[in-house]
Order: sequence, then C-alpha cells, then structure tokens
Amino acid sequence: MTKRQDISSRRSRDEKLRDKEQEQLLKALQTSIDDYSSYQKSTCFQNYSDFLTVFSSWQCPYRWHKIVQDKVTLFKLEIKPAPIITHSVIADKDLNVKTYMYSQELLLNSGNIKTPFLLSNIHHLDDVLHVLSENAGASREYSGKDQFRATINHAYNILIAQNYSPMKRPTLSFNLFVSN
Repeated sequence: MTKRQDISSRRSRDEKLRDKEQEQLLKALQTSIDDYSSYQKSTCFQNYSDFLTVFSSWQCPYRWHKIVQDKVTLFKLEIKPAPIITHSVIADKDLNVKTYMYSQELLLNSGNIKTPFLLSNIHHLDDVLHVLSENAGASREYSGKDQFRATINHAYNILIAQNYSPMKRPTLSFNLFVSN
C-alpha cells in the first residue's frame, strides 16, 4: 500500500467514525425527545435530605480528567461505557438552571459564564438541579465537588430507574467548568 493510499484509507476511517458519532448523537437526541413525557413522570425527591440519602450510597464507575485552558479549568468525568453529550445544563452560583443544546461554541465561551459548574447530557439533569436550587441554603454546606458528585449519582440513578441500559441508551458524560 502506498503512502497516499494509507492516508486516504485513514481519512476514510475517520470519516466513518465521525458519521457514526453523528448518527449516535441524532439517535440520542431523538431518545431525549421521545422519552421526555415518561421522564416527567419519573421518580422525584420530596426534599434535599432524601436526595442526599439516595445518592450517598450510590456507586457508579467514573474517572476524572483535568484540562486547563485559558481561564477555565475543565474537569471531565466519564461514566462507562463511552458517553454521548446531547444537552448542556448550566447552574449559576445561585443554582438557577438553564439548558442548552451542546455546542462547541458554548465550550469555547464558557470562561465568560460566571458559573460554578456546567453539566452535560440529556434533560434528566434539569430536575436534579431544580432540587438543588430549591434547597440552595442546604446545598451551600457542601463543596462544589461533593455537590457535583451528588448530581452525577442522582442523574445516573434516574437513568437506571428508567431502565436505561448501555445497550439501548447513551450513558452520561459530565463536564465541570470552574472559573479560575
């Protein structure tokens, strides 16, 4: 095989991988839309202490990556198997919630957003953060990392409760942005 054929073959493989990722992302988005009505009827916690009780014993496989870029420190958490990011949920310092479709632009401009963290992937996190915002006083007693882990575990718990499985659904990926 010539060098040109080898490069062409590699490019073709890369394009196939990109196409597959796009296809998976579209499926994930459709899943989010299709499942929204059943999601609205899903398990909710009555208060913050119930919330703490449930996630404190929850164990899920994860791994942290730390990347420092410009004025933003990015902590990327991966929950196995490989995740697909579809939405971004941003909570400000008062834990008010905004939801965005995931985009590279948001990633690049995140240094201008005065938020303690950014959580990525599907709408389930929206309600999780509302639980936190209703108990903002209590939540301030916990460090950002503990609070972040709490949200991760709870969101993961919701997915399991709704019969999400690695074979059928995208799993979770979370990005935590902290202003330097």
